[in-house]
Amino acid sequence: MFYFLRFFRAGTTHRVEGSLNVSAYSFDDSNKAFASVRVGISAISPIREIDHQNNLIGEGFSAGCVAVNGSSFPMNKEYKKCRFIIMKYVWDNWSNDKLVDGKKDALKEAFSDNLEDLYEDLVDSQKVPMNMNPIAIQEVAVKRLRKNKNSSRTERTVAVRVPNPHILPLDILSDLLILSEVANDDVALDPALFVVPLSATSSNRTTNMES
Repeated sequence: MFYFLRFFRAGTTHRVEGSLNVSAYSFDDSNKAFASVRVGISAISPIREIDHQNNLIGEGFSAGCVAVNGSSFPMNKEYKKCRFIIMKYVWDNWSNDKLVDGKKDALKEAFSDNLEDLYEDLVDSQKVPMNMNPIAIQEVAVKRLRKNKNSSRTERTVAVRVPNPHILPLDILSDLLILSEVANDDVALDPALFVVPLSATSSNRTTNMES
């Protein structure tokens, strides 16, 4: 999933090695056909091409190929860092319907709980910095009807979970996110992935003062 997020972008093509199983079937009382497609990936790599603007596509992955097997990525590992990176990327883009689809409202609380638990586990093992929780609590005002429908709407404040505005949104194309390091739970993630640069903070303060 990390590979797909990082390298599967518009205009790119990939070479995929593995097994492809396709089953087609239909019901006796229907003229509609259905198909089940399963892909078992053993290796994948971007195909380096030149687009219409003479830009090289697929050059971002220097090793050229990711082997998906028990030797490169043993099944008995938890890969907490990799899971955290993927989940944080989804959380940072939760309101972007082009990147995150599905019944988000129903899943938001459970997803944020899992992300926060994973973050705390990584903090305890000193793999991510403290005070960099990707989740923040924000109070918002909502209006609702009273029991008497003839009455006007009442306003109340509720707490909702949102992406933490005080840490950087995850840049999935960052040079700091190398698959071999992200998949290695023995080393910590670089704090630069989360810390807002001082220059950006100073710029925001200056803008606020001028306004």
